[in-house]
Amino acid sequence: MSLLSPSFFFHFKINDFMESKEQKDYRLFVGIDVSKLTLDVGLVNLTGKKIGHKCFKNNPFGFESLLDWIRSHAEGEPIICMEHTGLYSRKLQLFLQDSKLDVCMESGYVIKRSSGITKGKSDKMDSYRIAEYVLSKRYKLEVTPHYDADITLLHDLLTTRNRLVTDMKRITTPIHELKSHASEQTYQQIEAACQPAIQGLKLAIN
Repeated sequence: MSLLSPSFFFHFKINDFMESKEQKDYRLFVGIDVSKLTLDVGLVNLTGKKIGHKCFKNNPFGFESLLDWIRSHAEGEPIICMEHTGLYSRKLQLFLQDSKLDVCMESGYVIKRSSGITKGKSDKMDSYRIAEYVLSKRYKLEVTPHYDADITLLHDLLTTRNRLVTDMKRITTPIHELKSHASEQTYQQIEAACQPAIQGLKLAIN
């Protein structure tokens, strides 16, 4: 596993920073289907009954409304589950953890595999499936540890650096090929035209 890959930081956080804690007696199971602009939220109680669904904006105002709505239905400790969706779910995760709620970030593949063959698909149905998943796993849940701001920043910096390195290769590799296979005039003009971009990328990478 690459030290620069996003998965490294996830496993690093899970394996080295997860605190041992007693299993809580969860009473409300919240599934959140995250998209770029919206959050579909499904609620399931301890017996598996679907007790509510609502859609919220994926922004700070929506987060506050979502939290109030969850608390209005909670008759005990809630547990919230959502799929890893990269940046789309990050601010919500941080908000919920700062609000002292337990959050379980799970692989979409794991949730889909647990659900088996299902009929139909919608954001509402997906939110209930996530809630039902976390209900079924309530006795062996791995609650996602509270985020570490320094680790998150380091992850973002290295991810950005990887993108810049990739962009550098995409610019310089064709130029090197021109030097071998094109006319000297073509090579020199294109190489000179790309120098500002190359120098800018070098500065950003270093």
